[in-house]
Amino acid sequence: MIQGLLVLNYENYVYERWHGTLLYWAILLVSLAANVLGSDILPLLEKLSLVFHVIGFIVVMVVICVVSPTKHSREFVFTEFINNSGWSNSGVAWSIGMLSSCYVMTGKH
Repeated sequence: MIQGLLVLNYENYVYERWHGTLLYWAILLVSLAANVLGSDILPLLEKLSLVFHVIGFIVVMVVICVVSPTKHSREFVFTEFINNSGWSNSGVAWSIGMLSSCYVMTGKH
């Protein structure tokens, strides 16, 4: 992504494969330094990240609710299910929709 941004923003930049490798190693070294040298402040950073994400979620939800031109009833939102996926079985459509969010849970420990 970094190389893509460089290509997009700097028309004179000619990307090479080894540039990507150097960027990869630089990111690894920064991550290593943050975990080894900054291990004392990592819990604080994690807590700040949690607070930021919770506040951001609330702000986004409030903005979406306030700015939305169409307001539906609670019954429509929480009980109505419209299957426009092309699958005849709503359970199959739901399961396939859940696949993308479940992929992050398949990492090895």
